[in-house]
Amino acid sequence: MNTHVSEIFIQVRQKETELTVSVSQSSIDVDTNTALRSYFRRSVEASHDLA
Repeated sequence: MNTHVSEIFIQVRQKETELTVSVSQSSIDVDTNTALRSYFRRSVEASHDLA
């Protein structure tokens, strides 16, 4: 009985780790998109200034 409970506990821990990793990766993607968007906006404004 105890071994079965510990196996389930290990599986739950693995799922939690996978969820945490995927959440942190998606937040990194959001940060990257925001940075790229602001960089693109700045470069567009700069090209307008030059024109």
